[in-house]
Amino acid sequence: MTEPLLLLGWLLVSHLTADFVLQTDASVADRNGSGSKARRALGLHALIVAACMAPFWLAFGTPGLLALLVVAVPHPFVDAAKTRLTEMWHAATDSTEWSPWVAGLFLIDQAVHLALVFGAWWVFLRDAALNPWFVDRVAQATAGIAPADVHRAALIVVVGWSLAVINGRAARFFVPLLLPPEAAPGTAVDPHAAAGYSLKLGPVSGRVEPDRPAAVETADNVGAVVGVLERLLVVILILGRAEIGIGLVVAAKTLARFKQLDERSFAEKYLVGTLASVTVAVASALAARVVLGS
Repeated sequence: MTEPLLLLGWLLVSHLTADFVLQTDASVADRNGSGSKARRALGLHALIVAACMAPFWLAFGTPGLLALLVVAVPHPFVDAAKTRLTEMWHAATDSTEWSPWVAGLFLIDQAVHLALVFGAWWVFLRDAALNPWFVDRVAQATAGIAPADVHRAALIVVVGWSLAVINGRAARFFVPLLLPPEAAPGTAVDPHAAAGYSLKLGPVSGRVEPDRPAAVETADNVGAVVGVLERLLVVILILGRAEIGIGLVVAAKTLARFKQLDERSFAEKYLVGTLASVTVAVASALAARVVLGS
């Protein structure tokens, strides 16, 4: 049970690292644009995905290479499809309305990528044998340590890194997509620009991004950091089986915004953002607890 689980964990780590750690906001802006710049950005991202999958090629040989191709080759086409669908929605609504549809596309995009990762594992790696030289190198590096302890330590590293990326990076992309962004009257904005980071969707007819004062940008950035800390604290509390402390974390965050909650629009936005943020943290922490068997 542990070895297949560990392998799946490393595949998840390769995906999360490629999509949320090694991909910058600038590259997202380029690949969500159009023309040669978008094609170059998509191609570069596919190469990054392939690079993150390269260790499986080294470890398994031909099965690892086939898994790499199954995951990396469709990746830019899935991303491009998500961008086109987002643009079609904005064009249909004249870019003047907000909807969680963009957040839904984000989840669908990730679901397709993860389905390809799981499919690559199931078809090519599940029953594949490791290269003898790779096994020898690992044995040399872990000489004197029981294999079960090596697997356990590796699993803890995989789970820890996945939790850090999901709650520190991935959620910072996803949660703002559920929130209607603030804009100056008469302007339309990119929903990705909410909560302090600018994931541009590229040029879309009729869309205008308002100028945001430095004070607003700073407040949004602080809010994004608060969200990350909130999720990490929730994860730690769940892993430590101290779930009762989650209420204190949310209460402390709410206390800081207490006066602003009198405004209905802010209260609704705050509630959606907090619930989404805590949901990501709770779901990922519970999944980690199951994987670790704790």
